[in-house]
Amino acid sequence: MSVIGLAFKVSYGTLFLYTILDAIFIPFFTIQLSSSTFNVISKAHEEDLRIEYIINKDVVLNGGRIISSIILLILLTAFKDFTIIKVYFLFIGSAPIASGYFLSKLKGVLEGK
Repeated sequence: MSVIGLAFKVSYGTLFLYTILDAIFIPFFTIQLSSSTFNVISKAHEEDLRIEYIINKDVVLNGGRIISSIILLILLTAFKDFTIIKVYFLFIGSAPIASGYFLSKLKGVLEGK
């Protein structure tokens, strides 16, 4: 929701509001992601691979950040119209919603549903 303000108007006020809302609500996403990682480790009975799972999770998260930054740089150089950036912000901003959907499916699998 915080990225919607940036999609309509980019200013110091909307950037400040985005920063505040992101700081408040991103823990709801990251805590759920970390908790799911530990649940998968416990369910698979692979506690001895806990460090490897955590490292793999962080590598994938940072890889996604790198890919997102590269896509942003490509968009900035390829398109002179900044409306594409607003669409990209909305796309990236919806990533936690899509991830939440898949995390809920994972929760169902872990519970045997």
